[in-house]
Amino acid sequence: IAGTELRANILRWLDRVQVPVQRLSVETQSLLAAVPRFRSEDYLKAAQWRTYLTRVLEDAFREVHVLLTPATPAPPPLVPERVLTQGELNPGFLLETIRFTFPANLSGHPALVLPVRVSAAGLPVAVQLIGGYWQEDLLLRMARSLEAVNPQFPLQPPRRYPIAAQG
Repeated sequence: IAGTELRANILRWLDRVQVPVQRLSVETQSLLAAVPRFRSEDYLKAAQWRTYLTRVLEDAFREVHVLLTPATPAPPPLVPERVLTQGELNPGFLLETIRFTFPANLSGHPALVLPVRVSAAGLPVAVQLIGGYWQEDLLLRMARSLEAVNPQFPLQPPRRYPIAAQG
């Protein structure tokens, strides 16, 4: 699908579910604006990358039952107050942050993120469990076992932000 057609399909879907584009995050609006620049070749490359990544993960699951990775490459930073009301677009930070969760998201493998401790700033630090296809039950059992042996559970962040409630 050409980028322009893809963007038109997304906008029609947003209209059908009655979500105005203005309610989307700044990041999502920026990505949506960039979609028309994608070419058929870009789509084919992405499909090839997804196929390759899926094979790599499937090969790994012939040897192990679950992959354990960090959820993020570093503890979460503190969110500046202005970001809560104005939003922020930082593609470099976003790409760095999803480094470990991206493979499972792209390949469709089940995964879950489990907070395991609290950083020096009082924010949760988490691991990710990735399983083979249809192994969600194994991931949930492993997560429950990890929670049971972790003395820091239940984790509670020091402060909560009602981001979803903001209009």
